[in-house]
Amino acid sequence: MIDLYRIGSVLHNLGKPMDSSKLSKLLLDALKREESLLNTGLAFQLASRFTKLNDRNLFVERIPDVIVQADEINNRFLQFEGGLGVTAAIIRGIYDLSAAHNKAIDINTDQAIKFVNYFLSRKHVLTPKGANDVVDILQMYTDNKYHIPYIITKFGSSSLSRNNPVLTLKITNVLGNSIDSVSVSGTSVTNDKAQVVMNEIRFKSVTGDSTLFAFDFFEKPLPSGFFTLTVNALPSKPNTKIIGNTNVKMGFAIQTQIKISDAELIVTYHDSGVQNFPLLYPKEIFDLPEIGYLDRLQLKFKLHTDLNSDSKKNLIVHQAFIRFHHTTTNQEIIFIAEIDSNDHYKIDLNLQTRSKEFNDLSGIYQVDLIVGDALLMEPLKWTIGKIPMKLGSISTSLEDVAVVAKEYQPKPEISHIFREQEKRPHALVSNFFTFLVLVPLITLFIAWVKIGVNLSNYRFNLSSILFHSSLAAIFLLYGCFFVSLNMFQTIKYLTGLSVIVYLSVA
Repeated sequence: MIDLYRIGSVLHNLGKPMDSSKLSKLLLDALKREESLLNTGLAFQLASRFTKLNDRNLFVERIPDVIVQADEINNRFLQFEGGLGVTAAIIRGIYDLSAAHNKAIDINTDQAIKFVNYFLSRKHVLTPKGANDVVDILQMYTDNKYHIPYIITKFGSSSLSRNNPVLTLKITNVLGNSIDSVSVSGTSVTNDKAQVVMNEIRFKSVTGDSTLFAFDFFEKPLPSGFFTLTVNALPSKPNTKIIGNTNVKMGFAIQTQIKISDAELIVTYHDSGVQNFPLLYPKEIFDLPEIGYLDRLQLKFKLHTDLNSDSKKNLIVHQAFIRFHHTTTNQEIIFIAEIDSNDHYKIDLNLQTRSKEFNDLSGIYQVDLIVGDALLMEPLKWTIGKIPMKLGSISTSLEDVAVVAKEYQPKPEISHIFREQEKRPHALVSNFFTFLVLVPLITLFIAWVKIGVNLSNYRFNLSSILFHSSLAAIFLLYGCFFVSLNMFQTIKYLTGLSVIVYLSVA
């Protein structure tokens, strides 16, 4: 198939006539042998160059069966098995063949958008061929007879505030180039409860960049929260080929600055009753009396945001907590502020039961209120004041000690202890067994002394000397292997000695 595709491409590029009937038959035979998706895509591309309608029709009929083989991913992408190269070959072939046959394409608008999403997701491909496939298909989607997608994206931050009130959208084709005259509008803005809070929004073109369109959402202020904008980008001249330009959902957030009110520190002393200390953000309170381990500490406050000069709205945040920081040891204890039915945040500490959370550490604690949320222009940290605290089961006798978390202390030194050697039998036992092993050799030497050894027939020639010498060397090598050599060293030396033994006998 690859060879046929290359031959047809060369003939087309050189302007030479193609025998479409013959090539059509060869392509069909090739697909019968191996009807892979890649081969089908290449066949579509080559068939788009046929001059005879009947020859092209044989391949046009296959297009619907190929499209249904596309795999959908996360309801956003469509691709064919085999990845980028296969998908690019098939999509190029389907569009070219449908245009050449002058028929409606079998890829609907939703499928086309998902195929475009897939190719856009592969724009960071690393191989030259992959880059060529992506650019070729995206270039095709800027000018063809069927689908021309618009790309609508947010430009800049989508977290809006009084300091950044403008939401900017970027409208381009799939290659990021500007498009013809277009009007951009928001049909509706809905909040996180799906309630419509704004209609008929007209975006204005940004001077100096024809791809950018902006709208100031603080002309009619919205409350802080998360919103969804439905966008339409319509060309000045109606064009049915344009897709992806209507009912596009864009999320954004309206941020606000936080306000603190009704803040109060309440201390219930076990011997003198309740004492209230009003708090005013961002001031710090001084000269707070000492709190003992039998006392009770409460802190409450309310968070809200100013919508305008006449009204305010209570604010529920993701993070609101109180930090107690020991000024001497830097120990920190954090308590989560809980919200009650009146939208007040508060903590309630009965120190008699919760002093262990402070490690019974007396001293001066700096109390900080920390608030954070995605809808805040910036997080808030308020140092409320410094509170002297006497903790422990007997607060008058408890001395302040430095508490250091265990994970920050030096770890004990690890001393490796080898396994104790197993007890061995007495040396007399091993010597006895060694003697038993040597008994046969000793017996042989004694027999030779008694009987005598006949060496008269021994021939003192070179082969005999080499044989016995190399044989003795092999036995000596075995002894060295037992004492000091490893297996690989022994095999290396044994190979050389074995060759000498073999040659001396041959």
